[in-house]
Amino acid sequence: MMEARWFAGVKGRPSVVWRRDHAGVFLLMRYFFNIERGRHRLQDLEGGEFNSDVDALTEARLVAREIIGRELLAGKAVEWRSRLEVLRSDHAIIGSFSFLEALALPHGC
Repeated sequence: MMEARWFAGVKGRPSVVWRRDHAGVFLLMRYFFNIERGRHRLQDLEGGEFNSDVDALTEARLVAREIIGRELLAGKAVEWRSRLEVLRSDHAIIGSFSFLEALALPHGC
């Protein structure tokens, strides 16, 4: 027997918060990576599924680094104060960091 807990996700699509079957509990949480650039907010409407908050935060840092890399390769100025905010599908903010923080440079660089 499978048991699942659902709630309305983005645009009314259901999102799985968790699912349990005979083998145990499998977490299938949806996370959203929103970007704040000054007065502008770019909202992630699709999101992605991760096993944990830690996995979502790890991926979010990689996403921020990829955005930085693309901007540098395109010859654009990087907006270092831009922030990436990670929200869980239950609307809980689990983390927020600037693009500069995403690089995790050693102190003094």
